[in-house]
Amino acid sequence: MLQSLDIISKALPNLLLGAGITLQLTAIAIVIGMIAGSLIGIARLSPSRLLSLAARCYIDFSEAPPCWCKFS
Repeated sequence: MLQSLDIISKALPNLLLGAGITLQLTAIAIVIGMIAGSLIGIARLSPSRLLSLAARCYIDFSEAPPCWCKFS
């Protein structure tokens, strides 16, 4: 039992550091996703047919389920 606690106490700083980095990356990904989603949504509503078509193709492609989901 004491050996397990010793291993945990040695690994805890690295685990906490990893958790902090994970939270930072999550926050960055959320911000980038919100910005990209907003820009694509605005492009989809654009009066420019080319821009609207490009955004629609991207949305349709990204919402399509992968092949392994279709056949399982």
